[in-house]
Order: sequence, then C-alpha cells, then structure tokens
Amino acid sequence: MTKNKATKKEKRKRRRILLIKDALFCTLLSLLTFALFSSILFSISYFNPLLHSFKDFSFLDAYYQVFNSNGDKTNENLVLVNIEDLNREEIANLIEIINKTNPALIGVDIVFRQDGNSETTEKLKSQLSKQNVIRASILSDSLKSVVSDDNTTSGYVNLTTAEATGIIRSFVGITESKGTRQYAFAAQLVRKWNSGQIWNTNGLERKLKERKRIKFYGNFQSFSHLNARTILQGKHLDKLKGKLVIVGYMGFPTGNPYDVEDKHFTPLNQHPLGKGIPDMYGITIHANIANMLLNDDFFLELSMFEKGILIFLFSYMVSIYFLRLDRKLKISYRTVRKLVLFVFAFCFVGICLWLFQNNVALEPTIIIIMTIYTAGFVKYYKHLIRYLKTKFEFKSYIK
Repeated sequence: MTKNKATKKEKRKRRRILLIKDALFCTLLSLLTFALFSSILFSISYFNPLLHSFKDFSFLDAYYQVFNSNGDKTNENLVLVNIEDLNREEIANLIEIINKTNPALIGVDIVFRQDGNSETTEKLKSQLSKQNVIRASILSDSLKSVVSDDNTTSGYVNLTTAEATGIIRSFVGITESKGTRQYAFAAQLVRKWNSGQIWNTNGLERKLKERKRIKFYGNFQSFSHLNARTILQGKHLDKLKGKLVIVGYMGFPTGNPYDVEDKHFTPLNQHPLGKGIPDMYGITIHANIANMLLNDDFFLELSMFEKGILIFLFSYMVSIYFLRLDRKLKISYRTVRKLVLFVFAFCFVGICLWLFQNNVALEPTIIIIMTIYTAGFVKYYKHLIRYLKTKFEFKSYIK
C-alpha cells in the first residue's frame, strides 16, 4: 500500500515537471510565432489601416466615458480665457487689462507671426514681453514670431502623439531642440508658477524627461473660464487676480462643437470608435496638463520590460491551465476554453480600469490578445508534439 502511494506520488511529480516544461515551450513558441506573424502582417501596406486602428484603440478610454469624476480636482488657480474672433490689437488690449488685475501668470496659447513693424504689432510685442507672460512657440518652426522665443519665457505647444495616432493621450514635457532645453507650454507655466516652488518641490524637472500620460480632468467646462469680450468690457476682473490665466481659442462662440480650429481628439471623445469631430481645444489640453503638474497627479506606468514580463507570465499561466484542461476534458474543452477566456478578458479589463482610477495605467489590450492567442496555440502545440513523437523519442505531458 505504501509502495503504491509512493509510486502514484512520484508519477504526479513527473507529470507536473513535464507540464511545466511543455507549458514553457508552448509559451515561447506562441510568443515567437505571434511576433513573426504580426511583423509580416503589418509590413504589408494593405493592412496599414488595421494597424492604425489598433494603435488608436485603448480600453482605458472607457474610464473617461463611464467612471470619470475628476472635474472636482481642477485647480482653482487656473482660469481660461477664450479670445473668440479678437484681432491683434484687441488681444494686446486684453493682455494689458488682464495684467492690470495682478494675475500671478499669463499664458498666451497663440502663435503670432511677424508681419512688419506696425503700431499694432509693436503694442502686441510690448504686452507679450512682460515678465509674467509665457508665450506659445512651435518646435522646428522657421517662421519668425512677433517676440523671439527662448526657453525661459515661452513653451512649445506641439501636441504630438506617441505612435502618430489621432488621439492625444500623452505629452513630452521637456525636449532638446537646437542644442537647448525646451519646455512644453504647460510645463513652462508650472515652472514659473509661484517662483518655481511646486516645480522644484515635486521634482518635475526629473519627472518630465520622459513622455507622460495626460490625466484628463474634463473639457473646458470643468475649469473656470471667461469670454475675452467680457474682460474687455471690464467685467469679472476680480476672478483674475493672483490666478494662472491661460489665453487661447475655445471656439466661436465658446464651445462651438463644429468649430475645429486647434481642436484635437482625446479620450474624452463621446464617440471613441468611428469618431466624427475632435472634442477638445488645444488650450484645454494644456490646462489639463498644467492641472496635472500642479497637483503632482501622475500615472504610474510600466516600462516595456515590465509589460513584457507580464505578457510572458500571463501566457505561461494560460499554457499550464489549458494543457491540463485539454487532458482532462475531451468533449467540452472548446466550450470551457471560450467561457474562461471571456470571463478573463472581462475581469481583466475591469481590474485595469480600477487600477487606472487609482493612477496606475496598465493597457490591457496586448495582454488580452496574447492570452487568447496562446490559449488557441495550445492546440497546435499539441499537434506538433504528437508529430515530433513519431520522429523522436522523448517524454511529454501531452499523450
């Protein structure tokens, strides 16, 4: 009796070792074939639209559609001013009036091209040259601006995406251009805010050396915002004192959904798939970035290496589970596999959305795709092993 128990225990141990070995080989082969097939697939120009659609999609965008409740976290010191259809002279007057209310800082999200030395241009230049005014600039731009750009009184407003998709999800806070360090418009505003106290205390110089995911708190309605003409008429001036005032374009009239001048797609778009029109003006994106920096409210994101480890672990666990399941179930295996993968995908997306709510950005798409692919690959691995057993003699968990 004791000998039989010992024999059974030894057999179970050998099966576990074989299972671990087969699961490892299955995982490595699935990852290798997936990388091979995807590289071939996306090297064919015919599939470029599919590639762009894949890059454009993110499960995490669902958070802003369903769970977004960040509107109450907008900094009360941020005030947006919409210029609507003001001309240069009126904008110069606007900046002058705002400055008289003693704001802490004025950010002008407008790029003015040099158009001679007219009286209006000189007045505009005078207002833009004030010490508390941060001007917008454009990286790699050869055209001259009204006021020469530098890395202390201007910030670039380029809103480029990480993979050249159409949705703005991240930004580069600091970059090198023409041998000098350049700061993004929102980063420059926070850098100058309160004499750089928040910038230095929160270590933003170090944090912004890498591309960061933007935390969106809402569209312009979530921020304190004013119309430029009401300010020119001397109204609501008390709301500007001591504030960080950002002047820019938010539609004519304000919030016009069909005015797409300086408007971009963001995760807040109400039609994330097959979207028709952009949803957020550039000034509002800069305001969201500035709010995120002022609150030191960053997402924790995994490195490519860490993501690779997660993909491997999930694929390995799936290989172990479905190799065992395939051996136990003969008739209902496919049905159970589909059910398990559906429950896994649903639960994993939910976990990722919960993590996102708690400032951990884990994109589930590639992990889910690889998990499903590996689960399907188990069948082909089983056929491969059975074929190899006809040619070579070796032990395997697969019968």
